[in-house]
Order: sequence, then structure tokens, then C-alpha cells
Amino acid sequence: MRFLLDILFPSVRLRGLLHAFFIMVVACGVACCNRYGEAEARLVAIDSLVCDQPDSALSLLADINGDSLPTDLQAYHSLLTVQALYKAYIPATSDTLIRRAWDYYRDHGPYDRRIRAMLYMGTVAEELGHPDSAMRWYKRTELESRPDDHHYRTFSQMVMGILYQHFHTHKYAIKHYREAISNTDSSTKNISLYCTQQLAQIYLMENIDSAKFFINQVSQYVKGANDSTYMLANMLNKSMMWFYNEEYDSAKLTTLAAIELFNDKVPYTNWSQLVMSCSKLDELDSAEYYFSRMPSPATPKDSIFYYEILQTLNKGHGKWKDALKYEKQSNNILDKVLLNERGDALIQVENQVQIEHESRIGNNRYLILALTVLLVLSSISVFVIIRRKRKTEEFAEEQVLWLKGQFDEAKTRIEDLQNKNTELLDHVSTLQSELILSNQDIERLKSTLSDAELMKLVNVQFKVAFQKCIQRLGDIATEYYEHGDEATCFIGRFKSEFDTCWKSQNFWTAMENHINASRNNAIRKIKDTHPEIAIYELHLVMLVMLDFDPMAIAICLGYKNTSVLYSMKNKLKKKLKTDSKTLEEYLETFIQDDSIS
Repeated sequence: MRFLLDILFPSVRLRGLLHAFFIMVVACGVACCNRYGEAEARLVAIDSLVCDQPDSALSLLADINGDSLPTDLQAYHSLLTVQALYKAYIPATSDTLIRRAWDYYRDHGPYDRRIRAMLYMGTVAEELGHPDSAMRWYKRTELESRPDDHHYRTFSQMVMGILYQHFHTHKYAIKHYREAISNTDSSTKNISLYCTQQLAQIYLMENIDSAKFFINQVSQYVKGANDSTYMLANMLNKSMMWFYNEEYDSAKLTTLAAIELFNDKVPYTNWSQLVMSCSKLDELDSAEYYFSRMPSPATPKDSIFYYEILQTLNKGHGKWKDALKYEKQSNNILDKVLLNERGDALIQVENQVQIEHESRIGNNRYLILALTVLLVLSSISVFVIIRRKRKTEEFAEEQVLWLKGQFDEAKTRIEDLQNKNTELLDHVSTLQSELILSNQDIERLKSTLSDAELMKLVNVQFKVAFQKCIQRLGDIATEYYEHGDEATCFIGRFKSEFDTCWKSQNFWTAMENHINASRNNAIRKIKDTHPEIAIYELHLVMLVMLDFDPMAIAICLGYKNTSVLYSMKNKLKKKLKTDSKTLEEYLETFIQDDSIS
């Protein structure tokens, strides 16, 4: 590296500037890493405050410029800001922040932040006045949360129950509240308590006995904890229970106790219930007094209670005409507001998300099943390939053993032949070149030799050439035994050398001539009788006629095992359309037939 710098920058000053530049780049990189690491640590610290101290978390988040952070920390900063605003009861005015967080955590980041971003997509949608979109996100949070994630699962079930309760779809609100309670663990006791309190409130209008059960559960908590929020809610639920159970004295006293303790926190519904209780007890003066203290109706639902109280008071004073007027006004508001605010759309959204989730899971299951089947098939294929390779190797080893015996036997025969026929071999060696010359040379030999002598010389030449081939192949086998290669590799090399020898010596032609001469022109007869016979089939016929061993035939024709030989024989027998029991018997008929000489 130093040598390269000396060549590129021969000046000492330039090299110094280059070193300074490198140092500056490294320093900037380290500073950036430290800055980003510090920012992430601060965000993690804020994350621990966001639930219990949302105001402090918002103040700390405001000190961090989220736009200057890398993408992952920008998403984290936005998520914490949305969560802190929600915990501090500050309504969202835009979905920009939570959308930025979700766009990142949809495909990146840890599970906790992804599921949290999904949940707060729902809370922001609800605060922006899109309950159907909120329901979609809440349902996705429930379905995609882990089975052991009690916090986000129960929280999503709780907020779905709140949505249904707000739209007066009590059946589904009860369902989700109960599911939230059933998924509660030690970390979600507050969620369970809230759901219990809401169930008590819903059941007051449907089933007093069930309402008593849940009210008692909240009462047990209130006795052990100084929680004013649940104390007020439980007192109000009790007063309503007495009211619906027509125990108006108890309802009146309980409501008055709640007003004395919490005054401005008592909702309009319970104020109206106090007035109605006094009216039912024929205490019209008290009813009018408490009516005068009631806050002004803030919602359409409050207006319904307001007109119902006016109707009851006018009836008590005998003003039936005015009472009827207020009854009509109350019914009109009820028809326009409450009956039109059913949660049917929310039910459809929830069911649709459920179907999409099940379909996605079903597709995943099909994918897993397909991968499993593919894996099984691959395993079977690998097993078959390995098994076939093993069988091929075993057969190759059998061929090697067979060849070893043949080589040893051939070597002995060659030595005997050379000792007994030295003169004949010398004579043949002088005529060898002449046998492979042109037709004129063959004719010249014919003129000097009788037919019997010529055939004898051809046969001797065939034997000598074959024996030389065997000697070369024997050298290959010797090398195999010395080096210990795989039998399959050896047989492949042997077959290649074997084919080369046979082609160079034209053994197939010599073999055909030899069979025609020694076996009554059998090959010529077969060609004439079956012109459709293929060359490789004719080679099989010649080897069978010469009584080659099955292993020898497999080696000569390159069969993978001897079973292929039997299959080829049967196919050839069918092709020749013979009634003979075996191929050998059919070929024997051509040898015995004297119709062609």
C-alpha cells in the first residue's frame, strides 16, 4: 500500500494531505455511528416512559429532530410520538406519523414495533373518524399477534369491544370483552378490569344477574386498591343496577354518594337516573332540583335522556300534552341517532379481515404442504439415485472380477498359442498388412491360396488381433488394481478403450464373416429374413450365436447390468415375431437351415 502511494503521490505534501483526508473520513464515520447509536439509546429510554409518563416522553421526543435520523430511527421516533399522544389523551389530527412508522415496520424491524405500529394505525384511524378502518387494523393486530403476546392481543380485543359498544352492537362488544378477559395475564390486569367494568355496564340493560356478577368482581378490586376511577365506575354501575331492578331508594342514595365524591365526573346518564329515581319515588321537588343541577346535554344520547326526564316530570305534574311532545322528540332522536349507528359495517369489516387472514394462513399451509411434498419427492429421488449408483457400482465390481478371470485365462491361452504356433504367427504377421490392403491384394491372395487356407489365415488374424486387444485391456485392469480406483470409473475407461479397439480392428465385420463361414451363413439369412433389424440388435445376435457369457455381452454392448440383456432379448424376440421359446432356439433354426448356402 505504501509503495502504491509513493507511485501515485510522489510529493510528501500530497501524501500528508491524503492521510489527513483519510483520518477525517474515519473520524466522521465514527462520529456518525456514535451519534446514531446515541439517538437509538435515547429512543429506547423514552420507550420505557411512554406508557406511564407520556407527557415527559412527548417533551423528550420534541427535543429530537426525527427528520435527521436514519430511516429505522425515524420510524421508531414517529411510533413513539403517536403512542405518547394516545397515552396523553391528545387526539390525532393526521396519520402522517403513524403511516411513516407502518411503511417501515411493515417489512422491517422487530415484531414488537411492527405489531405496535399496526395497533396504533387503528387508534389513529378511530380518532380521525374512520371506525371501519380502525376495526380492520384492530382485527389484524389480534390475528397477527403471537399466542404468547397477551398485551397486544388483549388490548386489540378491548378496543374492538369499545368500538362495538359505542355503536350499540352489544352482542359483539360482549364477545370481545370476554375474549380479552380470557387472554389476560399478570401484565394485563388493568385491561381485564376495564373489560369487566364495561361488561357490567352492558349487562345492566340485558341481564341483571350477569351485571351483578361483574359488578362484584370490580368491587373486590376496589376494596383492595384505592383507584378512584374504578370506584366511580362501580358506584355508577351499582346505582344503575338498583334503578333497573326498581330499587329506586338504593339507586338514589348510590348516585348521590357518587356525586358527593366525584361531582363533575358523574356522567349525564347517571344524573338523569337520579332525577328519574326521585320521580319514581314521587319526590317531584327533589327531581326538579337535581334536574336544575344537571349539566347541559353534550351528545345526542344525552338529549334523549333530557327529553325523557322532561316527559317524566310533565307526567308527574299532569301535563300530558307536553309529556307527549317530549316523548316524540325523544323517539325522533333515538331513530335518527341510535338506530342508525349500529355496528353492522364493523361486523362486515371484522369478518372480512378474518376471512383474509384464514385465506392467507390456508395459502401458507398449502405452500408448506407443497414444500413438504417436494422435499419428500426430492428425498426419494436422492435415495433412488444413490441406490441406483450403488447398484451400478456393485455390478461394475462384478464386471471387474469377471474380467480379471478372463484376463488371466486369456493371458494363459496367448502364451500357449505363442509357444505352439510360433511359425504360424510369424507367417501371419507378414500377411497382416496385406489382409487390410485393397480388394486387389485380397484377390491376389485368393489366386495363390485355396479357400480353406484363406479362411484359416483370416481366423488366425482375428484371433491374434483379439488377443492383442485383450492384452491392452489387461494392462488397464492391472493399473486399476494398482491404484484402486472406483469400479465404475474403471469400467467406463475400459468400455471406451474396448470400443476403440473393436472399431479399429473392425471386429464386428470379422465376427459376421466368421459366423457366416462357420454357421451356414446364419447372419446373411437373418438380414434377408428380417431387413428391419437394427445394427445394435445384430451385434446382440452375433454375440449370442458365439455363446458369449452374459457378463461378456453386457460389457461388449455397454449394458448397465445383466437384467438389461434379458430385456433386450425379449424385445428382439417380439420384434422378430417368432414362436420359439427363446431367442437362442430361433437363431439355431438359421444355422440348421440349408436353403441358403
